Amino acid sequence: MKKNTTVMLAVAISLMAASNVWAGADDTYADNRNPNDGVSTKVSEYLPETEALRVLTFGDYSYVVNQDERTVTIQEYTGTEEVVEIPAEIDGYQVAGIEAQAFSYGKMKQVIFPDSLQRIGQRAFEYCEITQVMISAEAVVESCAFGYCDALQTVLVGEDAVIESRAFGYCDALGTVVCARGSRLESNTFEYCRGLKKGILCGEVKVDEDAFYDCDQMEVIREQEGEYENWKESEKDPLLADPALFLTGGMTGALNPQTQTEALEDGEHRITLAGDLDVFVDCPSKAKAGETVTVLTADVTDGEVKLAVNGADTGRWEAWGTYSFIMPDTDTEVKGWISTEGYPGA
Repeated sequence: MKKNTTVMLAVAISLMAASNVWAGADDTYADNRNPNDGVSTKVSEYLPETEALRVLTFGDYSYVVNQDERTVTIQEYTGTEEVVEIPAEIDGYQVAGIEAQAFSYGKMKQVIFPDSLQRIGQRAFEYCEITQVMISAEAVVESCAFGYCDALQTVLVGEDAVIESRAFGYCDALGTVVCARGSRLESNTFEYCRGLKKGILCGEVKVDEDAFYDCDQMEVIREQEGEYENWKESEKDPLLADPALFLTGGMTGALNPQTQTEALEDGEHRITLAGDLDVFVDCPSKAKAGETVTVLTADVTDGEVKLAVNGADTGRWEAWGTYSFIMPDTDTEVKGWISTEGYPGA
């Protein structure tokens, strides 16, 4: 053993001599061949270069450039706008992804996604106040991406999109889900969305077991492939084309005209919208006695929205919010109007 140790030590010394490089006590390398040239280099400079992840900014967005050097992923949104239109491009790069928790707890009411979007990360919009979501074709929506969005009313899923487990869990106000052909809903996608009434499948849609777990009121409706585009057009808010009009109360028509031809089930009664119909963002057209009905109202900057149910003043002034009431055992009228009292020049 002693002989082998001596040989190994001699080999090590000879290798160090051949290299003419030694490590100093201050963590530097010095070249023994030129002891007076003053050149010494930190150890770290001999290590392979690793590029740190650069987080860039563009307006209210923080983002990183992806490895393909053609697309970016949004890391965080710091804005306060109520209508958020995510750009299709940032600094010449296509927007392909939204990172985990990038928009969580946001106060935005409407979000418009670009067609270029491929991935929405975990909890990206958790606890947000958005009322409608349209998922781009072929996009992947990761777990809990829209969990606990209590104001969410409608979800449209584009062609070949994948909605992962629990992506929309615990969205209490969600009423309708519409899926285009080729899309997939994984297990527990919409778990505990207990207000969900309709799951509309337009063409061949893969629905995993328990995708609608504990959605006891939901009815699955199958429609032709082309019907998805009709749903998509009907759900588009025409006021989003002109945000200035949308935010000033200068609205010109009902956002959700009611169809009074819908059949009623036992115990159901109609809900009729009255007054200034354009103050309503959403309202169900019928409900059973004793059910909680949630009404969403539009946002205005030159006035406030007031509601009355069956002629009784709700006593609440709404600035784009929600109002809930218990459905009585009778047909019900919900009246809404914009009051400009106290708003000079309105």
